[in-house]
Amino acid sequence: TWLPELGDHIIRNCWKSWIYILIAVGITAAIPSITYPVVKDMLSEDFASFWPTGHMLFMLMSFIGVFIAHEVRAVVIFMTFMRKHDRKHPTIDVVRRIASKGMLRHTPRILESKDEDVNAGAITSFACGHYIIFTGNIVELLDERERETVIAHEIAHLKHADLAGRLIFNMATTVSYLYMLTFFCIGFLGLMFKVFTPDEGLQLLKATFIIFALRGMQMLCLLGYWRAREYLADVAAVALTGWDYRFDFIRALERISSTHISRLPDWLTYSWPEFLREHPRNKNRAKALRVDVSKIF
Repeated sequence: TWLPELGDHIIRNCWKSWIYILIAVGITAAIPSITYPVVKDMLSEDFASFWPTGHMLFMLMSFIGVFIAHEVRAVVIFMTFMRKHDRKHPTIDVVRRIASKGMLRHTPRILESKDEDVNAGAITSFACGHYIIFTGNIVELLDERERETVIAHEIAHLKHADLAGRLIFNMATTVSYLYMLTFFCIGFLGLMFKVFTPDEGLQLLKATFIIFALRGMQMLCLLGYWRAREYLADVAAVALTGWDYRFDFIRALERISSTHISRLPDWLTYSWPEFLREHPRNKNRAKALRVDVSKIF
């Protein structure tokens, strides 16, 4: 999925995505060291010495739990939206061809959802393998070339194992969330039932706010990671279909965006700054692919 014309763009986003992962995991690993000065007066010597080791075990258990939850979710989605005759799906030949060109070991299965929102996504799991899910009337909405680029984009996510990075982020944020919830509950209930002195309760609440801030940093890293992987999947989609398909891909994104159903008001849905978005703006994606947006928008 390498594209010489956009080599710098590919390398830059590869580095950015890995840096975001390292920051998020590093924050989770450092939680005991960061919060220890705040709560050290409340810890016994035995517990304080065991805390770092216990934290690492907790991270490992959280990763296992997140992995199992992902597998269960994948099985549920597969059983819910499975199309019995996906071999006859109108896009199956395109999926097979692009998966073969991208050297994907197994051809993704095709699932369809009757959800009103128009979109496409890719999910992978050990239990069900790779599959692409189409929602709404996306197959009818896009023309043949546009469908091909969208399928190539989703296959690129599978080829790049982007969901593996998402699982790592989920583990990191799960650990920080449970720490935050634990500190808050112990501190709040301790103050309510006078188990702790006011100073001790405030120390625990202070630790809660520290972890809340750290978790906010992790979520920003997650958004940055996913934007970088979207840019890489965009490039891969063009590499798998052809340089001239850039315009078709951007048109497909614009068609999907125009039919997107949001639970939020339009002024809020479309006013998020870039760093708070999971997907880059279409104009930025077009610019990254060297598409003249005046011919599209």
